[in-house]
Amino acid sequence: MSRTHAAVATDAGKALTWGYSPQGALGIEHLASLIVPLPVEVTLEKTVLQVACGVDFTLFLCIDETVYSCGTGALGALGHGDTTDRCIPTKGVDNARVMSMACGAYHTVLLAEGYGWLGNLSSGVAYSWGRGGNGALGHGTLLSLARPSYVKRLYHGDKDGKDAKTVSQVAAGRAHSAFLTKDGCVYTCGSNQYGQLGYYTKMVYLLLPGDVVLLHRELDSKIIVQIACGAFHVAALTDSGELLTCGTGKHGQLGHTHMRSSDEFQTVLLSKVERFASVSCGIVSTAAQT
Repeated sequence: MSRTHAAVATDAGKALTWGYSPQGALGIEHLASLIVPLPVEVTLEKTVLQVACGVDFTLFLCIDETVYSCGTGALGALGHGDTTDRCIPTKGVDNARVMSMACGAYHTVLLAEGYGWLGNLSSGVAYSWGRGGNGALGHGTLLSLARPSYVKRLYHGDKDGKDAKTVSQVAAGRAHSAFLTKDGCVYTCGSNQYGQLGYYTKMVYLLLPGDVVLLHRELDSKIIVQIACGAFHVAALTDSGELLTCGTGKHGQLGHTHMRSSDEFQTVLLSKVERFASVSCGIVSTAAQT
């Protein structure tokens, strides 16, 4: 869901959209300039498994591991190599088998089986594109990208080729991204305006994904199994069912009994709740299942 439109994938594999997007994010050409108050079906000749919404653009992940996108092409948001708006979902992300995806306000991160620098097919590869401001793409620059590019810092590791990571989950906030690796570590990059990267640091943004554990001793012994991002906050769930959050607490979204922000992950404590089973984030909210 974005600020002006929403999309869902049904159990039957259909994609439904509603709301308002003059740039075509609803995926239905003749409705591009209208306010649509009820869900309408997007015509895709494939089973849709997942949808994701950014500001005025939508992505559809299909059962054949392909991705279609529509809406505004500003800042390369659709990943087609240009800035052209598209009212009809158009296939993108070539040479990769997409497993999952997440949209920030103006950027996208996805998890795929793809071809890295040496041309070899690898699983657990993170890709990103769109607005590069604040380093949300994780490519080491502030430049925007109009085509998907794999996140080299995670795929190759450090400059000596050590510490390469296999990514298992991706999440995106308004201008930051989070990556969960197969070994249960969390990497974040992008805007740190409210401490949403989980680092105790004065840096306002991070251009490359950094390991939260290395800078946060409390997480050193914890194995993270799920991550989620709100606009300016992050939630992480451990294998023991512990829920941790960081970032802005202005609307109480951190669950810390106060509305202060936190630049370090802190545990969410609830009486009579010993463990959490899953977590998800809205723009300024967090929901967890016990």
